[in-house]
Amino acid sequence: MNTVDLDVVAGRIHAVLGENGAGKSTLLKCLAGTLPASEGTIEVNGDVVALSDPGAARACGISCVFQEMSLIQDLSVAENIQLASPPRKMGLIDRQAERRRAEELLKLVGAEDVSPNKLVRDLPLSRRQLVEIAKGLASNPRLLILDESTSALTEQDSQHILSLARQLADDGLAILYVSHRMAEIEQLADDCSIFRDGSKVDSFVFETKTADDMVRMMMGRAIDASLPRPAPLAKDLPSILQLKGLTWAPALNSIDLELRRGEVLGIGGLDGQGQHEILLAVFGALKGMAGKDGTGRQTDHQCSAFKADGNDPTHGLCTGRPWLPWSGPVNAC
Repeated sequence: MNTVDLDVVAGRIHAVLGENGAGKSTLLKCLAGTLPASEGTIEVNGDVVALSDPGAARACGISCVFQEMSLIQDLSVAENIQLASPPRKMGLIDRQAERRRAEELLKLVGAEDVSPNKLVRDLPLSRRQLVEIAKGLASNPRLLILDESTSALTEQDSQHILSLARQLADDGLAILYVSHRMAEIEQLADDCSIFRDGSKVDSFVFETKTADDMVRMMMGRAIDASLPRPAPLAKDLPSILQLKGLTWAPALNSIDLELRRGEVLGIGGLDGQGQHEILLAVFGALKGMAGKDGTGRQTDHQCSAFKADGNDPTHGLCTGRPWLPWSGPVNAC
């Protein structure tokens, strides 16, 4: 990140946009106190502050909800939410006050169904994300930084968090918002800053630029000039992979999929919706599946991607289906 000037105003939502590697994460880490800036100054309410660690940032009223969750798996939800400054009574942590405050914050972020006493490790990913946001609000910050905070949420939960962000800004909170979802930016942003190659390209009132303008600033070129148009595929291309009725409860339920030679097949969805399990199935790393292969034959343990004598991950390699995991293996077998 190089020579960045940025003003975040109370009562407004300031969006930060840029490609991966543009400098957004470095900016957030400097503001959160996890990465000291090598040059320049940071001012909060007109006072120059030294954000040498997360405690110093919290003392200045800055709270950051990072994309990478900071929750401790073996602590309860309530303990995680107020980990930095738990309520105390006679020198000891006041567990009743801790639970009451956690309940208030969970309700605020739309997670009333989560018990404050539940261990974080027992929560699904979307609920962990809401607990992370509740943790960010626990210190009553003056500046709230949200880094891709809806990436693991359902559409309903995402809309609740977006509405909450708008409400908090209307109540006077300053919000720095980072997201790759332009629909969210269009819904929320009052102001916007564009980053590219570690530098700020421009800051502006959001409604003064179009989405195409912002994409050009992020990429340094028009998007249609950077992506070649795919050549149309012939209709009679041979099928390379077929999945029919692929089931691996509860993650996969009657999945039909066909991949033809020369195709690039994208599998999308919120995290935890079965995408990784499909890849593991094709690779040969899941046990106890059911479905039909390309000829309609019933299989009790594998789809047509597997050899007949059972599940074997090495078979994926031997038949030209290597698996490159994105974030490490899941508990598949």
